[in-house]
Parts: sequence; C-alpha cells; structure tokens
Amino acid sequence: MMIVFEQKPFEEILGYLINDKSIFILRCKGCARVNQANAESDLMDMKGRIEERGIGITGSAIKGLLCMKAKSVLEELSETIGNPTSLLIMACGLGVQSVAEATHKIVHPACNSFVDKEILELGKREYRCRTCGDCVLEFTGGICPLTVCSKGLLNGPCGGNSLGKCEVSREIDCGWVLIFERMKKLGRLKEFMSFLEPKDYRKIQKKKIS
Repeated sequence: MMIVFEQKPFEEILGYLINDKSIFILRCKGCARVNQANAESDLMDMKGRIEERGIGITGSAIKGLLCMKAKSVLEELSETIGNPTSLLIMACGLGVQSVAEATHKIVHPACNSFVDKEILELGKREYRCRTCGDCVLEFTGGICPLTVCSKGLLNGPCGGNSLGKCEVSREIDCGWVLIFERMKKLGRLKEFMSFLEPKDYRKIQKKKIS
C-alpha cells in the first residue's frame, strides 16, 4: 500500500522539540512518487528553520522505506547520528512507528499520513496506521492508539483493562498499557497525561496519488 505524507504545521513540530537540545532528522523517500519528490529540499528547509530557532542538529539523512527498514537504517547511521536528544522523522505513520520500535530515543513525527483514494475505496489498509490525517504519535510514544487499542480509543485505558490485558480477549495486550509503558521508559509521562481531542475524520482522505 502506498501512503502519502505531508508535513505538519511547523509551529506544531516546533512545539514537539521544545525540550530538545539537539535532534537528528530522518526523511523517508516513501513508497509513493509524491513522497519521493523534493525530499532533499524538504529536508534542507526543515534543517534551516529548526536551526534558526536555536535547536542543534547532529545530522540528517534521506532513506527509503523506513516502515520496513528502520532497524537496518538506524544501524547504518549509528556512527553518524551522534547523541541527539531525539529523532525527528519526516515519514508516514508506519515509518515513525518502525523507527520508534528500533530506538531508545524519543521520536517525533513531522508529518500527517493519508492513503491513496483508490486503495482506500478497496478497503485495503495497513493495520498499524489508519492514515487519519492528524498523527498523534508524539503523545503516545510512537504507538498508534487507533490501531493498537481494540476499541480505537484516543484516550485510555478503559475500564475493561485488567492486568495489562484487553477485555476483548485476555490474550491481547491492552494498547494503552503498552503506550503507558513506552512513555514511562522515555520519561514522558507528563505528555501521556495530555487529552487527545476527537478526530476530524474529514481529514482521513484528502490525497490521491498521481
């Protein structure tokens, strides 16, 4: 499946970086041609605007298919990343989640994700990303609550959680417990307490790949 991503408003991204002394920027070329276009200029623009705000950048890179190759990409870049406070990921929700799984660093999403209209109409959707057009991975440790929670709750856990398991099935981990544990490990429980506003699902389909 091809996912289209577009940059979040810069001030929103800047708000994510407010406690960071330095960052590493990783831009995905993506699977769709629209994601591959202007990759270099997108990255350079982001670097320039962030540096203007006094935030250090330890380095940057453009790599393909972070959703599938995040671990190997981070291993390849291990000597050049340095020791940033966090990683800023210019990629779709799948790419951000994959990077978050492959590092102990804080990972910030720089983009929102959309899916190709024709693929959406066929009902094909990668189970880890709803391509909702308003990514909240910043507040959930790089774990999507819409897909990891059996009820798709934006705020949780619900009352059905018991011993870290979901009431839908005791063989299923409670998604919000997983999010809590990830945020705790990252030292970001303050952000975990943020209330996530209801989704505007009119954003879920705005793009069509040419």
